[in-house]
Amino acid sequence: MTTALEPGSAGEALEPAARPKKKTKAADPGEIRDRNQRIREEAAAKRRAKRETEERRAAPARNLETGEIVDDALARSSHAVATFLKRNFALVQWLIVAAVVGGIGYQIYSYRRGLSRDRATAEIARAVVNEQGRIGDAAKPAPDQFTGLSDPRPAFADEAQRLKAAEKEYRKAKDATSGTVSALATLGLAGILFDQGKYAEAKTAYEQVKDSELAARDRDARARAIEGIGLSLEALGQLEPALRAFRELENLDIPGIGALGQYQQARVLLRQNEREKAKELLKKAHAKLKKSEKKEETMLAAAPSGYLESQVRELLASLDPEAVPKAMPEGITAEQLERLKQQLQLQSPKLPMPMPAPAPAPMGSAP
Repeated sequence: MTTALEPGSAGEALEPAARPKKKTKAADPGEIRDRNQRIREEAAAKRRAKRETEERRAAPARNLETGEIVDDALARSSHAVATFLKRNFALVQWLIVAAVVGGIGYQIYSYRRGLSRDRATAEIARAVVNEQGRIGDAAKPAPDQFTGLSDPRPAFADEAQRLKAAEKEYRKAKDATSGTVSALATLGLAGILFDQGKYAEAKTAYEQVKDSELAARDRDARARAIEGIGLSLEALGQLEPALRAFRELENLDIPGIGALGQYQQARVLLRQNEREKAKELLKKAHAKLKKSEKKEETMLAAAPSGYLESQVRELLASLDPEAVPKAMPEGITAEQLERLKQQLQLQSPKLPMPMPAPAPAPMGSAP
């Protein structure tokens, strides 16, 4: 018979006693202030220590002479460089190798580019020689009887062969290199193509020269390219675009080129039956050439001018003979002759007047 276990007996299952909770102590405001103050003091101490360290490092330089300061700076710089090289030796090594390889590559490139330039220059020279070649017998001509010199130019059977030989050399020079030499070869090639009647190809070549670096630096090359474009357009029958090109030529700030542009425009206008407009342009071109002629200070200013002025005078005289001064028999106008006389008087020294010759003695009787 089982009996109920009484409390407190050995068989009674005891429940674990609840642990008393730890009472949280309220934070003391004074303690918080002390802790914040301590943290601020520690931070200030660290700053002072850092500042003192920097001052100690800089202090030796303050009491040094100028030479000692320089030596100290050099020593510090050398130490810093040595430290950097030790830490980054592998990187520095690869940089040195890359610089050496790059330098060798640049020298090879410059050498090969120079060879290409020299080869292109030689080909341009051969092209010019072929362009100026003579037509006729291929046999070497006999030397001149007075000078002993003979014509060294190559001989061609006809004009077509001469132009073909020049075209070949210009194309080789154009493709052999780039830049200025290539632009010069292209300019020569454009002239050959124009002479061959290949006006569309000539126009394309002249446009390449106009857009090149050579034309940006050389005004004469730019003027020749623009004139070539205008002449090619005129040969193709595109007269209005040709007039625009010659107008651009007129507006170039190059002595003598403005009159050339006006003369070319006048020719095109005559093809369009615009006689009055052509005459006005020719008058302007003639006046411009005369004005530039008067600026010359040498005796050559009074001599007949070049090919352009003679062409302007001839074309203007065909439209209006009264607009052109009458020329002397040798081709010098009266105005030019008078100006030449004035210059000769100014430039010749003043010589003393010659003494009159003594009168002949009266004839006496024979002894």
